[in-house]
Amino acid sequence: MVEGRPIKRYIHNWMYSDITYIANSDFTKAMLESVGIEPTAVIPHGVNMEKVKSIEKMEDAGKSLVRSKFGVRESETVVFGVIASSHRRKGMDMFAEVVKKVTEADDRACFYILTPPEVLPFFSGIKNVYVNTGFGGSPNAISRKETLMLLSGFDFLIQPSLAESFCLPVLEAMAFGKPVIHLDYNPLSSLTTDDASIRVPVTSSEFVDTGEGIEYLMHFYDVNEFAEAILKAVDLYLNDENSYRKMCEKAKKRASEMDSNKIYKKLLKFLG
Repeated sequence: MVEGRPIKRYIHNWMYSDITYIANSDFTKAMLESVGIEPTAVIPHGVNMEKVKSIEKMEDAGKSLVRSKFGVRESETVVFGVIASSHRRKGMDMFAEVVKKVTEADDRACFYILTPPEVLPFFSGIKNVYVNTGFGGSPNAISRKETLMLLSGFDFLIQPSLAESFCLPVLEAMAFGKPVIHLDYNPLSSLTTDDASIRVPVTSSEFVDTGEGIEYLMHFYDVNEFAEAILKAVDLYLNDENSYRKMCEKAKKRASEMDSNKIYKKLLKFLG
């Protein structure tokens, strides 16, 4: 998987002929093709729906775990979850500006952010924000099960990333029936559906070289438009339960189409 265009000077001749490439999205396929690498197939990531069902039995515990950080009743607030690393392409510094605008405009919006410790300063002093620094390889990293429990307890997932090749948390959130707020670019927009997401317009895109052997295709947005999308979600959740429930149902339906027990069978023929 690649979140942009591989830099050609790092591609050796043997990489063109001795490797079978399986792209995780049409976006990844296009980026590889742009430098002369031809993937054999596109097989997206899947989500284990059986695992999701086992976590859903503890959904009340997930909600309690999330909402205990804010001390408010469910009928009075909306909890937006964010799961992101500290990598530049995740855009967490820019997203902090969005969160500040939202919480200043509507005190009913709360943000639970799972991320590494180095992201914490971006959100310092912003109200209604809880930052769990137990992401991934952090010294205090939480377990996979705990991460899924958090997803089950969010009302919406926000994916503020500026560059993605797929984005598994988006698929996992939908598996729990959680609508997603994200920038309107592929592969995110092809992963979700119009009726299971709220999409933020992209104002510009550019390839950015961060010195990692890849030029990330970064997508940028207007902070005010992103804030407006979240405020729209607050109103939807608190004032239009029927529409919110329909979004949840559509999200789960979309995720069920990508059950790993079905998706990964396609890989078997490439395993010799």
